[in-house]
Amino acid sequence: MKKIILFINMAILLGCSSSNEEEIETNDSDVVYDNLVWADEFNDSSLDTDKWFHQTIGPNGGKWFNDELQHYTDSNTNSFVSDGNLHIVAKKETKTQNGVSLNYTSARLNSKYAFTYGRVDVRAKLPEGNGTWPAIWTLGKNIS
Repeated sequence: MKKIILFINMAILLGCSSSNEEEIETNDSDVVYDNLVWADEFNDSSLDTDKWFHQTIGPNGGKWFNDELQHYTDSNTNSFVSDGNLHIVAKKETKTQNGVSLNYTSARLNSKYAFTYGRVDVRAKLPEGNGTWPAIWTLGKNIS
């Protein structure tokens, strides 16, 4: 059995042109993980920075992979907590970051919690429409 350590990454992606999927080795046994290991109900008036961080630096020469059309920001106009909900907002606005100008902004949030075994429950309302690719990912902690 391969040990998988996960963290949660949430973002709204704009203008993505491709995706890379890797197969993950799993255990075929019927294991049930009833233990909820981490939660955030967004009950505070702001994002809990002990649980989340904004990923704002593009790893691909100042841009993101998949030819995304936005910069991710830590601006409270792109991500905020209200009425027990986390809001991630994509906006049409030009932003220059690391010498790269893009015409949209959004937010990319990563959890600060990693675990080996346990249950992950996500309740999310995702936007729809041409040019959007809302995403909630579970990735290994070793993803750079």
